[in-house]
Amino acid sequence: MLSVTEAFDCIISRTAQFSSRGFGKYPTKLAQLVVSAQPITADRDLPPFDRVAMDGIAIRFASYEGGRRQFRLDGMQAAGAPPIDLSDDEHAIEVMTGAVLPNGTDTVIRYEDLKIAGGVAVLTPATTALELGQNIHRRGSDRLAGDLLIAPGDPMHPPQWAVAATVGCLEITAASMPHICVIGTGDELVDLGEVPLPHQIRASNIYAIAAALRGHGFANISLHLVKDDPEELARLLATKLENCAACVLTGAVSAGKFDHVPATLKRLGVSEVFHKISQRPGKPMWFGETQKCLIFGLPGNPVSSLICCYRYVIPSLRSLSSKPGETSSRYAELTESIAFASGEHMTLFAPVKVSYGRDAKVRATPIRNVGSGDLGALLGSDGFVECPAGKTEYLPGETVSLYLWGH
Repeated sequence: MLSVTEAFDCIISRTAQFSSRGFGKYPTKLAQLVVSAQPITADRDLPPFDRVAMDGIAIRFASYEGGRRQFRLDGMQAAGAPPIDLSDDEHAIEVMTGAVLPNGTDTVIRYEDLKIAGGVAVLTPATTALELGQNIHRRGSDRLAGDLLIAPGDPMHPPQWAVAATVGCLEITAASMPHICVIGTGDELVDLGEVPLPHQIRASNIYAIAAALRGHGFANISLHLVKDDPEELARLLATKLENCAACVLTGAVSAGKFDHVPATLKRLGVSEVFHKISQRPGKPMWFGETQKCLIFGLPGNPVSSLICCYRYVIPSLRSLSSKPGETSSRYAELTESIAFASGEHMTLFAPVKVSYGRDAKVRATPIRNVGSGDLGALLGSDGFVECPAGKTEYLPGETVSLYLWGH
């Protein structure tokens, strides 16, 4: 069996070589999580003018430096209005946050440092020494016209969309989100709206996987349920392998008599890359490829299925439209020990509850469960931790990689 690291590297290397990526136009008004395929530059200086950063008054600093501590108000500079002119050094102009700095002024004094009465603003005795240019957001201090703001390959999160709107991009060219097919297998499964017989259960894995994928920006998803029938599965896959960038199957990948997925995929010409990973849960995971499609065969147990989705599927699919990155940049400190009899041979994934302390530490408390079929145990969890192979016990205070069900 491959180790977790070997399996992940194997998947990412295949994904990096995958060439079925396309591009589309995405309107800024319908901003969504995509990956930019174009450079976005500043169309003018940012900010485009000397911008008032505090409500108060604007003065010419030389008058304060010359000893003046009170100023007759000479008008109001509102945000969005053209700049007005300061008449002389004895006057000041009231200014609002976000407004252009009035002509002839170079320093802004906060309202909190003033007393205003009868059209005259007086610095309070408690006001500390002023500085030339204070409370002004200078033109071009963020970026200059022509500066690169967003590079190809950058994900379009809310700040990036805000920047795109700021520089007037009506739409951007971005890597198209791949079409992903999610297939649940098993005679025991019935779909939503159906009443299961005593020996059946409602399908849940495909909806959990779809929710995880959509939460990472993948909206083009189709969901299917098939029985433990190799011919029915083959008919569905024959179409999906041609039209989808990725197929994610859950169930029927182990070694049972009804685990038809590996053999059916092989019959359809899918190249098996690996089968089984040295991990718990999720050991039976299968991965293969065609020239057009990546195929992930996840175990049918709900905990295994969801963990494999977050650990392998999502990072791989994100690299279809972006640059492959680290699988986890989050870490947590265990609050309780985790014992694992086979730890020296396998990596352990354990559901956890996360807490955040005033000491800035992230702590993970293991959720007790009765195995990879214990879907209910996940309700109290925030994600899972990865405990590397080579040990049989992970002690309180040890740092481990953390994966959250959210971002």
